Amino acid sequence: MRDTIQGMNGWEIGARSVSVSSAQSRR
Repeated sequence: MRDTIQGMNGWEIGARSVSVSSAQSRR
């Protein structure tokens, strides 16, 4: 369970980082 939760959290953080970089690139 812990590994699964960590993996999901990591994916969420990664997705957010991508969204942030995309927003910065648009500028």
